[in-house]
Amino acid sequence: MSTTCRLALWAVACALVAGCVTEGERPVVELSSERPITVLLPPSGALAGWEMEGEVREYPGRKLFDFIDGAGEVHMTYNFLTAVTADYVNDQDQYMTVSSFQVASAADAYGLNSYYSPTRGKPVEVGNDGKLLLGTCRFWKGPYYVSVEGDPVGELDAVAEGFARLVAGKIPEGGSPPALLDMLPEEGQSTNPVIFLHRPLILSGLSFQAVAVGPGALGLNEQTDMVVAYYEDRFALSVTRYPEAESARRAAQGYAEAVASGALLAEAVGPYLVATTSAKDAARSAFEEAVSRARAQGGR
Repeated sequence: MSTTCRLALWAVACALVAGCVTEGERPVVELSSERPITVLLPPSGALAGWEMEGEVREYPGRKLFDFIDGAGEVHMTYNFLTAVTADYVNDQDQYMTVSSFQVASAADAYGLNSYYSPTRGKPVEVGNDGKLLLGTCRFWKGPYYVSVEGDPVGELDAVAEGFARLVAGKIPEGGSPPALLDMLPEEGQSTNPVIFLHRPLILSGLSFQAVAVGPGALGLNEQTDMVVAYYEDRFALSVTRYPEAESARRAAQGYAEAVASGALLAEAVGPYLVATTSAKDAARSAFEEAVSRARAQGGR
């Protein structure tokens, strides 16, 4: 499924998104001349039959838009620092582009990968949440999101995975996913990895016409992060954590009409907003479990 199609599917649940990490939980990774990000890319010939074409290119900060103009803002919402990329070719004129994106924390790297991870991709044990699909391989590890993209043919899957393993082997940090993922019940989840979003800007390109409540009513801001998962029984569940309980309470009011009509479930629990896109039995069970977990985390 393309990223565009996946975003369209998110539209039903994006107003119900979840999770927040405090600034104290977002350690900034300092760039070091002793350990430049460029060392993560394989040298020419590191994978048999593949030679680097040209040089390694680096795009720090806003220069990222010189590399990926259309998608640059998405990366910025995940506290982007810098990126490096290089092209590789073989004697059949097939190509591979290997790119590593450094962000501020492992949680950011997880989120960026969750945004781009192909829903139909084959899981592979490369880094964290590695996925393989038609000559591409994506994963995250430590504060890095890595994308290996080649000619879109399945015969290059092994090559894409090989390049990805070379990069993953140079990243010592494993990293942990956002802690708020634990707020969502695991049973029945069909989203892998669970979607983690930081800021409202990342939602601005989506259509909210089918959403029960508009994004403006949710009060999303720089202090709100979000996780959302789809479940096999065709509903989405989310938990939104706000800086304070009052913001969560105001956001929950936006769902009042839809909740009263029986269309969905939503409840503010301290600084958390738990919500579903359905009120059917399976959704209610997952919703109640998420509410219980929110209360255990200090919600009232």
